[in-house]
Amino acid sequence: MSLTLIPRPLSALLVGAFVLRVVFVFVTPAWQSPDEFPHYWVASSIALGHGYPAGSQEFPGYEAYQAPLYYGLLAGVMIVSGLPPLEYSEEPEGPPLSLVILRLLSVVLGISAVGATWSVGRAMFPDVPTVPFFAAAFTTVLPTFVGLSASLNNDVLVVSLSSLFLVVILRPYSRWSGKSCLVAGFLAGAAIATKLTGVLLLLVLGYRLLEVRAGSRARVWRSVPMLLPGLVLGVGALVMRNLLVYGAPLVITPGAEMGLTMTVSQFLRALRNIGWSFWLAFGRTYEIHLPPLAYVLLAGFLTGAALFGWWRCRKDPAVKSNAALMAAVLCLGVIASLGFTLSYPAGMQTSWGKNLYPLLPLFAVFAGFGWTAAFPRHPRVTPWLAVGLLVSGSMWGIYKLAS
Repeated sequence: MSLTLIPRPLSALLVGAFVLRVVFVFVTPAWQSPDEFPHYWVASSIALGHGYPAGSQEFPGYEAYQAPLYYGLLAGVMIVSGLPPLEYSEEPEGPPLSLVILRLLSVVLGISAVGATWSVGRAMFPDVPTVPFFAAAFTTVLPTFVGLSASLNNDVLVVSLSSLFLVVILRPYSRWSGKSCLVAGFLAGAAIATKLTGVLLLLVLGYRLLEVRAGSRARVWRSVPMLLPGLVLGVGALVMRNLLVYGAPLVITPGAEMGLTMTVSQFLRALRNIGWSFWLAFGRTYEIHLPPLAYVLLAGFLTGAALFGWWRCRKDPAVKSNAALMAAVLCLGVIASLGFTLSYPAGMQTSWGKNLYPLLPLFAVFAGFGWTAAFPRHPRVTPWLAVGLLVSGSMWGIYKLAS
C-alpha cells in the first residue's frame, strides 16, 4: 500500500506506536524483558554455527523447545549484519547497540500488527468508521503488547503473522479466492512454525468455514484446498526440527513433568495471571506490578464497558454475527491457554496473557466496538477514556523500567 493511501488517523497511530516502542527499546535494561536472553541464546547458537540447541528446564535453555521460525529469522539478521555475540548479565544495564538493533526488528513487527488490526476492524464493521481506529489504538497502546513488541521474543512474530492472516480470512467471502487462501495458508503455517499458539488461528478458520452460507459455499470450498501448501510447510518445518533435535514429531516443554492439578485455587490463580498479564505486564521479574485492586479496576472497567456496549447492540444482525465469532473463538482461546497451564503441576507453567495474542486483533475489535457502543449519545467518551488508561499504563511501565 502506498503511504499516500494510508488514512491519516492510521498514520498517526503508526507513528505513535513506533515512538512508544522505541522509548521502551531504550529504557528497558538488557535482558530485563521476560525471557529475552533465552530467546537470544537460541538464535545466537544458530548464528554462531553451533546448531539448534536442545531445550531443557535450566536457564537459558527453557525456550529452546519453541518452534524454529523466529530464531532462524533472528539468526539470519545477526549473520547478515555481523552483530557481535552478547553476554548475559544479572545487573540491569542499558541495552548495547547490537541488542537495540535486534529489538527494533520487534518494533517493526509490532507496528505491522497495528496496521493489520485496522484492516480487521474495517472488515468486521465496514459501516462504523470509529471501530478500526479504536481497535488499532488498542493495539498501539496495550501495555503488555507495547513491551512485548520492543524486546526479543517469538510472540511478536507470531502476532504479526497471525494479524495478517486475520486480515485475509475475515474479509467478505466474495473476496475469497485461490490466491487469497494460498496467502492465508502460508501466513498460518508460518505462525505455527513460530509458536504453537499459532494453532489458535485454526479456530477462526474453522468458524469462518462453518458459517459460509449456501449461496457462497461451493465457490469458497473450491478455494479452501489452497490453504494446505502453507499449512503443511509450516507444520512440516516444526516437525522436522523436532525430529532432528529431539527424535519425536511433537515436543512440548521437554523435561517437564506433566500432571493435571485441577484445583479451585490453581484455576483461579491461572485465571488471574492470564488476566493481569494480558493487560499490564512488564519486566523480567514480577516485582514490577500494580496493587491488585488497581488491576481489578483497570481490567474491570475496560472489559465491562466493552461487554456493555456489545449487549446494548445485541439485536443488530451484523453485531450478532460478529459477537458469535468473538464468543466462540476468544472463549475457546482462553480455555486452550488455561488447559495448557493446568496440565502441569502448580507453578510449572505461567498462564501468560500473551498466549492469546495471535487473536489480538479480535480482542482489539471487541474492545473498540464495545467502548464506542456503550454510550451512543457520547460515542467517543468511553473509548478515549479507555485508551487514556492504557496510555497511562504504558507510561507507568516506562517509569518503572527507567527507575
